[in-house]
Amino acid sequence: MNCKKIVWQYILRGLNEKFWDNKVKDIPVFLKDLGYDRLGEFQFIGNTGINSILLSKDAGLSTKEMIGVLAHEMTHQWVFQNHGCEVEEHGEEWMAEIRKIGFDEENLDGLTFCDDDLYAYLMTRHDEMLEHDERNAE
Repeated sequence: MNCKKIVWQYILRGLNEKFWDNKVKDIPVFLKDLGYDRLGEFQFIGNTGINSILLSKDAGLSTKEMIGVLAHEMTHQWVFQNHGCEVEEHGEEWMAEIRKIGFDEENLDGLTFCDDDLYAYLMTRHDEMLEHDERNAE
């Protein structure tokens, strides 16, 4: 990962702006040891509205790869918001949405989703949000 500290909540918001017109609920993003083979997880707790996204901090992913995993997990949140929890995890609703935002069917894990242009956009938005929050905290 870069030396720069990434605020993953800002990356979620940048992805939300770019792909979902800010319609995905702003839920917490946490870095957690998930093991090398588990890259991320969308979590929901029944009808409480307490949802979150976990990203693996021990899978050895680059920032670009983690952005793709985050977009994958955000798609689960979008489907949950619009179809509830009665749909298949990677069912037709999820597949339609993941294709809509530009995922390649051969790489649904997200590891190749974030290209240089998307990365530049998200890092710019990240820095703008960080600067805004720092200014308002003073």
